Amino acid sequence: MIDRLVIDDKELPREALEILATLKEKLSSSIALQDVQRREAHIKLTDHWFAHPTGRDDIPIGLRHPDGQILCAHINWRWRLWAAPDGKFSPEAAAVVEIAARRLAPFLPFEELPDDVPAPTGGAAGGTSGPAELGIPVAWARKMRN
Repeated sequence: MIDRLVIDDKELPREALEILATLKEKLSSSIALQDVQRREAHIKLTDHWFAHPTGRDDIPIGLRHPDGQILCAHINWRWRLWAAPDGKFSPEAAAVVEIAARRLAPFLPFEELPDDVPAPTGGAAGGTSGPAELGIPVAWARKMRN
């Protein structure tokens, strides 16, 4: 049975759910899609998806494995695909997760990052003002250096 998964108020297409179901079945594992931007993970341990807050550098809840056999593949800058085996992973498991991540990329929403970040406006190079910003009199700071 393929159930629903809603991301950004849109239902994930059936093709994407089939990729995830096949991955879960082939690896006999729990899986998760981690949304790094929104800091949450969509996790499927058994039959249903659930969402849970997940820090940028955290492993989604429920995907712990006593032997540390957890796989992660980056889908794009916003999404990661995780898998944790019910038993042990087969030797080709990492490649299977990578392939699934590439196949999921077209179905998961993300915004393009700009190629270059614009310079600060106002002609300033950025950075801090130094001692004056801290309320330290400039004359006092100069005496300390001499």
